[in-house]
Amino acid sequence: MDNKAYILADDLGLIKEQLQMLSGYDFADDLAMRMKKIGLSQSALAARIQVSHVTVGKWLNKNAKPHGKERFKELGMALGMNESQLNTFLCANCYPRLYAKNPLDLVCKFILGVGTGGEDTVSRYKNMLEQYGLNDYTLSSEPVSISTTVLSMDFAGVKSLASFEEWLTKNDDRFRAYDKAYIPNSELIRFILLYIGEQSINDMFIAGELPITIRNLLYPLISNKEIAVKGLRAKLIAFGFYENMAEDELDILLEIAKLQPFSEPMTLIDNVLLTALRCAHERYPYFELNNVERIMKSLSASNNQELCSFYQEKGRKASDCVKYYEADGHKGELERLFEESYTDYADKGVLHYINDVLMLLISEAALSEAEVGEYLPIQVYRDEL
Repeated sequence: MDNKAYILADDLGLIKEQLQMLSGYDFADDLAMRMKKIGLSQSALAARIQVSHVTVGKWLNKNAKPHGKERFKELGMALGMNESQLNTFLCANCYPRLYAKNPLDLVCKFILGVGTGGEDTVSRYKNMLEQYGLNDYTLSSEPVSISTTVLSMDFAGVKSLASFEEWLTKNDDRFRAYDKAYIPNSELIRFILLYIGEQSINDMFIAGELPITIRNLLYPLISNKEIAVKGLRAKLIAFGFYENMAEDELDILLEIAKLQPFSEPMTLIDNVLLTALRCAHERYPYFELNNVERIMKSLSASNNQELCSFYQEKGRKASDCVKYYEADGHKGELERLFEESYTDYADKGVLHYINDVLMLLISEAALSEAEVGEYLPIQVYRDEL
């Protein structure tokens, strides 16, 4: 891995600079300060969120962190936060804000709207989830589209259990964020097929270049079967890396799936992945040009003028970048080594590059495996470390 550390040194330096700017927050210190401010002991907090005092002790001693958005929501409620404070707390710990199209988040918003900080706040939250069957909530078979802003404004008037029940019934077919299963739409399938082309998913996997998590994503997607929502964004991003997509292509993929755009990072790891992807494409513009040429062939018989125009413009820009890349005096030892490690010469690409960046950052303690979290499945050859 020493050779890869040499090849990626400049990219890692840039990413670590960004990490320093983004990593000023310390969860354990924040938790200790909040507990002290409201006079809450380790045992009392543990009782409120229904974990052992040993677990809270590990959090305070920086030996562990709570896992998952739900646990952070419960912790915030137990610490007496209001909705605004909880949203800030969630974002600081790399989780999205409370979302109007997530029924579990809506119950949390309701609980916080009628009172905060009681010893039984978390219990009331869990009881409401159980009462309305929201732990097992699934998407309506024919969801009705509505903007998140409109849904949020409508929910602002919900101040009682009766009005909550009425609102939940009225808007049942408008939830999209917390479906346990996602039903692929034809637009997403067509976009993915542009990149897969005539390749067999099984052949791609047998060749050793397709991680099993991506294979398990593609099979149900192409077959138009339901797939689990959990981790879907990370798997689609991994597929984008596998196909050497640039950030604007990833944005299209995620937008079709109604997920957070790649170019609008909300978490620490989102920022790392975005910076690394930009570095990869800047260092080797053929990633983009080769993709454009391949996709334009697939689109030649298509009536999708919007996509055709998009890739034509990308092709013009990529060609200019390639001309500069190939100009006399541009290529040096690092460019040669990068090509040998992460391009067609090595039968590898962006996925392997991102994998190595993440594993080097973890090995240097710039990132922890917990911070990388759900993106660990994109790893291809982790044993190289």
